[in-house]
Amino acid sequence: MLGEFGIESYLGFPLASSEGGGLGLLAVLDDKPMEIAPAERATLGSFANRAAAEFERLRAQQSLERSTRALRVLGESGLAQARSASESELLDAVCRIACEAGGYRLAWVGYAEHDAEKTVRAVAQAGGTSYLTALPPLSWAEDDERGSWPAGRAIRSGAPAIERDIANSTRLCRGPRRYCPWTSHRVSREPGSLPPATV
Repeated sequence: MLGEFGIESYLGFPLASSEGGGLGLLAVLDDKPMEIAPAERATLGSFANRAAAEFERLRAQQSLERSTRALRVLGESGLAQARSASESELLDAVCRIACEAGGYRLAWVGYAEHDAEKTVRAVAQAGGTSYLTALPPLSWAEDDERGSWPAGRAIRSGAPAIERDIANSTRLCRGPRRYCPWTSHRVSREPGSLPPATV
């Protein structure tokens, strides 16, 4: 494949973490046989080390920002609990805090009903909520294809249900009809348009 671009030589430098693990690669390619002088090799190696250090710094910063956001949500939710006069007021506040302080596009709370279809009833929501009304009723029944969606899995298992790539998930389309409203109802990247992971 590289030959199609006229590439004849390749030199790769590992981007190593401070603990020795692999983070990635810095590669240089040329359209002629490569002759790397020791000084040039040392310079490229030094650049690779600096790139790895910057990558680690950015990753640590992102982790710190996520932790700070989570602590902010936790703190504000505690205040909301103390101030709310009713259950519905508290649930609305928690959803709003998840979006405003947590930075999530949409948050909602659903209750598991014990009717014949084991439906999931939305009782609070914040952010753009148009996609919730566009979906068919959710279910937590294991023998219902809708039960394979995050809400149903979380309710049945009692554990977080995470979807990192909803558009390409096969778990959300396991039913015999392969009906995937999570993906068919995807809309533009407007606030609240992206279906959430259920946690």
